[in-house]
Amino acid sequence: MSGKWLERGACPECGSSDANVSHSEGYSHCFSCDTHFKEGTDQVVVPMQNIKEGFTVGELKGIDDRKISKATCKKFNTFVKTSGNTITHHIYQYYDSKGEYVGNKVKQVEGKKYWSEGNIQNAGLFGQDIFTPRGKYVTVCEGELDAMSAYELLGSKWPTVSIKSGAQAALRDCKSAFEYLNSFENVVLCFDSDKPGREAAEKVAQLFEPNKCRIIHLEYKDANEYLKMNKRQKFTEEWWNAKPFTPAGIINLDSLQDSLYDEAHFETCLYPWSGLNDKTYGMRTGELVTFTSGAGMGKSSIIRELMHHLLKSTKDNIGVLAMEESIRSTAFNIMAVEANARLYIKEVRDQLIRKTYSSFRKIH
Repeated sequence: MSGKWLERGACPECGSSDANVSHSEGYSHCFSCDTHFKEGTDQVVVPMQNIKEGFTVGELKGIDDRKISKATCKKFNTFVKTSGNTITHHIYQYYDSKGEYVGNKVKQVEGKKYWSEGNIQNAGLFGQDIFTPRGKYVTVCEGELDAMSAYELLGSKWPTVSIKSGAQAALRDCKSAFEYLNSFENVVLCFDSDKPGREAAEKVAQLFEPNKCRIIHLEYKDANEYLKMNKRQKFTEEWWNAKPFTPAGIINLDSLQDSLYDEAHFETCLYPWSGLNDKTYGMRTGELVTFTSGAGMGKSSIIRELMHHLLKSTKDNIGVLAMEESIRSTAFNIMAVEANARLYIKEVRDQLIRKTYSSFRKIH
């Protein structure tokens, strides 16, 4: 880099009285806290060792419209470009597993356009370089702004990182960083509350052993929304209340609690046979009863008795799916129970009609 160092001065960042040295190119650098400043201001720019040819260079400021503080931006090595008082670009620095600065992810605020500089593919998760592994909790977010927001919302004390390329690449990014994430006792997923975010969270959670991974169910869109609305307490409650992920269909007994003893209301109708009632306590809504036996042993007769019994004993209608008889036969079968005669046989019907007619003539 051309030019020369000029004179020493005080550092507005760390308070050193003489470690901040001005340069002929129009900037100054503090050799005590390794902070780089714009000419004639206390605005911090990207540290000198992180200036790479062709990379976007910015200054260290808070991202005010997102309510993210300057201290958090410094923690996460995030810089901005400005036009007047307006932030035009965010510059998120990425580091590899050895802590080496390898590239930037740059966001153009207008139009929300993104591009990368350097070798982002070989980088770890955003923020992975600043939080040592093997802690109690690590929170994984869907974006850089959300990672910084969650960090602030949780009191700036819990490790918080972000995947690199949005929900669609969440599984790939977390697989690459699995060793790092799995070193923590608990992995908390704080993805966006939309459908892609929820689906990505479930896929990532399946990478880990049961009960290790927790998923936050956000009421608002993402962590930054909570920060902008100053919903710190609400976010903290949702973070602590995050439930351990379990695959679909697998229930933790502890989650049932008192609901295990809640009795659902079922209507009951006794069978027309006391012996069967002694064994089963009758028929209940919500249950399926199956009668089986060999051919010709009376299954159809039992069902006819039950149909007649339900029609006579309840106010409910019944539906009949008789696969081996016509509608006419089904009607006669039910009527046969009422008449106590086999009306489904023509000869029996004719005999009953003649007998009824004969008795009627004797009366009159």
